[in-house]
Amino acid sequence: MIDPPPEPVEDDAAVSETEAVESETADGRTRPDDPDFDLGVPRSEPRFDYLRMAAGVIVGLGILAIGLFSFTDLSVVLVPMDDAYLDVLRPSAGDDSGYPFVLNDLGNTLEGNTLTVTGVMTNNSTEIVENILAVIEVEETTGRFPATLEIPVDPEAIEPGETGAFSMSVTLRQRPNSYKVQFKLLNGPFVPHRDERGGRTGTVFPPPDPETPFRLNID
Repeated sequence: MIDPPPEPVEDDAAVSETEAVESETADGRTRPDDPDFDLGVPRSEPRFDYLRMAAGVIVGLGILAIGLFSFTDLSVVLVPMDDAYLDVLRPSAGDDSGYPFVLNDLGNTLEGNTLTVTGVMTNNSTEIVENILAVIEVEETTGRFPATLEIPVDPEAIEPGETGAFSMSVTLRQRPNSYKVQFKLLNGPFVPHRDERGGRTGTVFPPPDPETPFRLNID
């Protein structure tokens, strides 16, 4: 009896090579079981979204502009207000004097080169006025290094006939010798005032009027 021939032993390397060959299609592309499988569709590289970036920059600039125009004087500088618009913003006097504000009291102390000014004013207009600033311009002996300070009047909103107070201190390079007091609205125009101080100190020049606020010489 003749023994059957032994079954051939498969070579792992040969099998792998055969499977790799069989994975190839007629047009040279490979099947999905090949790690290099490619459908022939061009691969798109990740692109930077310039449109989204531009939109973000525009939104950020818009928010910044709103903040600057709302909380600074930038709008006044870029878009100067004409006299007609300023007249609308100014409150109307509650009497025939033409002065919406009244200065009731003003005092100052000087220690070296530091000047402290305190004062009290009254809303003499017919309406509630908010965000009043006391603008104080201080000059020193040489006239070369003046200082201008805008001090909020407290309280923030003042009813007709009610009073508000302000206080400030400033140190100059040289000894201060005079200062000027005016009132204005925040991001708005200057408002004329009448001087009704009881005990005046220093010299008032020129006389107070809507266009020319008074100036005090410091004793």
